[in-house]
Amino acid sequence: MSSQTDEDVKSRLERVSEQLQVPTNTRQITQIRLDQLRNVPEIDDEDLDDSVAAALALSAREDGLPINATDIENAWAETFDDDTEISVSNNRLETIRSHIDLDEVPAHPNALIRSFGEAVGMPDELIDVAHRILYDAFDEDPTVVAGGPSPAATAGAVLSLAALVNGAGERYEQEALGKVSGTGMVSVRNRSRDLKNLLGEEQLRNDRYRVQIAETTDDDQLAAADGAGSDDSGTASSTTADTETESDTASPSTADAEDTGADLTVDAVETEVDTLVEELDIGASTRLLARGMISDAVGDVGAETADELAAATVVAASRIEGGDIGPVEVAGTREFEPRAISQSLGTLGEAVDIDIPRRSAGEIVDELVAELELDDSIQEESHSTLERYDGDEDGEYTAAELAAGAVMFAATVGRTQVDIDTISAISGAEPSYITDAMNSVVVSLCLGMVRGDIAYEDCDWTTDLLESELSPNLGDSDTGRIIALAKTFAAGREGRYIDESTLDAVLGDD
Repeated sequence: MSSQTDEDVKSRLERVSEQLQVPTNTRQITQIRLDQLRNVPEIDDEDLDDSVAAALALSAREDGLPINATDIENAWAETFDDDTEISVSNNRLETIRSHIDLDEVPAHPNALIRSFGEAVGMPDELIDVAHRILYDAFDEDPTVVAGGPSPAATAGAVLSLAALVNGAGERYEQEALGKVSGTGMVSVRNRSRDLKNLLGEEQLRNDRYRVQIAETTDDDQLAAADGAGSDDSGTASSTTADTETESDTASPSTADAEDTGADLTVDAVETEVDTLVEELDIGASTRLLARGMISDAVGDVGAETADELAAATVVAASRIEGGDIGPVEVAGTREFEPRAISQSLGTLGEAVDIDIPRRSAGEIVDELVAELELDDSIQEESHSTLERYDGDEDGEYTAAELAAGAVMFAATVGRTQVDIDTISAISGAEPSYITDAMNSVVVSLCLGMVRGDIAYEDCDWTTDLLESELSPNLGDSDTGRIIALAKTFAAGREGRYIDESTLDAVLGDD
């Protein structure tokens, strides 16, 4: 596929998304899937538009948006100057699903509403009202519809609202709807509240939502609800309605982080994303963007557990949207360190083929200097140190660790007392890694000077580091030997006597 073809398809995707009120994150997830599809040999230029249109339909279903395949077909075809026809058939949905690592084709929200309503014995009139509520909520604010914990919870919520506005809330209880939807009463109640707040009580009193309901007995209602929850009910557990993954149906507040943390699967990571979003009070759009990265990330990102990978996707999604959620805040809710998230962000960007904004070591230096109210000379020396540092070709240290190590080094040679625990708290880097990074910085600078990569005259730190009592207390034994070697070099340049202890230190590694 040519880059021009890709740009054309992206342009059409943007135009169709705007016309159909597709939320930004749903479109962004589809764009990520476009990058996946263009690497599929079976999909050529002629099939790309149909395939991406189908991917948009799948993304919309995942987010519980009431957008029909026909709507997408017509809107997409309108972006062409000729009579090109676009097909989003069930067969194509199934084919594209297999290429973007979805377990199954998600049910359309209308199908979920119908299935759950029938499962609790709700009459067609109320089910129709539930459909109207969903479409009206979508017209009011598509991002609110897409921002629910799952399409199943939204379907249960609009059915609950339909019953409530018609005085049938006790007949079709949220507990029964939570049961048949597999999301729980709390999820249905919270989602119902969100949609009620969106539409407003005045609009919900509109005759558009009022119907006459035939009487049913309590026994009929209980039988319907109980039957719907069983495996052989043929309703909520059927293939048509049961399209939610484990992460969609589990309540985030009760998810067992310890169990899911060890199971690095798409479902487990999605569950952890939902849990983190709730705990950190992150917006729905960030949640959707984070979940959109997961299928590509599992297996290709070096995270060890589901909660680590979930944390990385949440931080990445927040940064892409311009948010300020960082590794320190997210890691604070779990048992792992911020560096686990930072190390995953680089490979995550490669895995999902998306640019993830990341703070540079220089930016973190500026933050540390400002927070600690350090002298400008330490800030300058820290930046100079980072520019000369070449000891981390394999990416052993995170940007926060290198920045903290550079500031510690600059402060040490500048004879300024800084507290490593305070630096750790500000940067999010563990003290042990800060110390290791500082030692690596010292070794890199000393070897650079000895090799001639760094001019002796340009090293403002030589007097303080090499000709003072600072060096014996700086670094581990390996670092000390390199410092001794640099001392020998410096002394030789100036014709000074090299004492026996220094020679012993230099030769002790042989």
